Amino acid sequence: MEVLPTYMDVEHSRAYIDQLYSNDYQKCFQAVSELKFAVIGSVREKGSIIEQGVVVRLIQILGSGDLDIVLKTEVVTVLNSLAKGLQEHAAALVQAGLLPVLWEQLESPSGGINCNNPAYTQMVLCCLRSIYRQGCATPPPSWDHKLLSTLIHHGYHPPSNQECVANILAHACKCVGVGGLTNSSVALQTSEQQQQLVDAGGADLVACMLCSSVTRVQLPATHCLAAMCYNNEKVSAIIATKSYGGKSVPDLLVGLMARDRPRDMQLAAATALTFLHRAGAMSADDPKVIFKTLQCLVRMCRRDREVWERVEAANTLAYLTEVSTDL
Repeated sequence: MEVLPTYMDVEHSRAYIDQLYSNDYQKCFQAVSELKFAVIGSVREKGSIIEQGVVVRLIQILGSGDLDIVLKTEVVTVLNSLAKGLQEHAAALVQAGLLPVLWEQLESPSGGINCNNPAYTQMVLCCLRSIYRQGCATPPPSWDHKLLSTLIHHGYHPPSNQECVANILAHACKCVGVGGLTNSSVALQTSEQQQQLVDAGGADLVACMLCSSVTRVQLPATHCLAAMCYNNEKVSAIIATKSYGGKSVPDLLVGLMARDRPRDMQLAAATALTFLHRAGAMSADDPKVIFKTLQCLVRMCRRDREVWERVEAANTLAYLTEVSTDL
């Protein structure tokens, strides 16, 4: 049974929330620290804090140009924790105007507040990832080239940053149900947005991420790759020629379909190769299509697989073979 807060708990909560609005740096910092420990691991507390309108004050602190980076890091940590709660919590953050402020933190010019502060940059990326994972945020406005280039730049840094960038791109692109498929990597994008992503260096970044030793980086990168290729001949032709570490992107995807790879990884790689083929970047008689992709999808349809795997594999298999009598 849930324990209701006591009178002292409520008074204490009011006290540190009041201090959050203080002009005294130490009092404000202490309030943010207490807030951080209050919301971590507590869905109820996250909802309560949001209902009290505290998010607006946190965003105000984050957007201030003259406050200490240590305080801002604590604030982003709180916002990231709130975004990890329920979908409605993340939606409330978006509605309060958090996204533009987060993007501004990444885009600050040389010498800006987050310059030479990798811990702060990482927390900003983590917060963006948490919001996009909840599915309540749209892609960056018109895939702004400067913003997108900045995001991709951060994707070449440590695995923790790579994971965040890969997930932001993958979740910003995805939409279930396009083209009759149910795979989560399918994108509802315009061809212009797909081209913008490639022009900003997205194809090169994804090729790099496919070579990562961290599955949490490889999987969303593969979803993002599929999103860029879907029903786009020009972009698919570019991606098919990209390489990293001496291997082309199609060869890297074949490696991710190996039986010792996680099943969702095998399926994501097969989907990306399917989209490359259907966009005309790979022929039906290409060994990577007929001997690797086709066989992987058929294998994923077996009765011993989980239902979601069989459904997604069958839909992708149908899309792969739809226009080729040979396949």
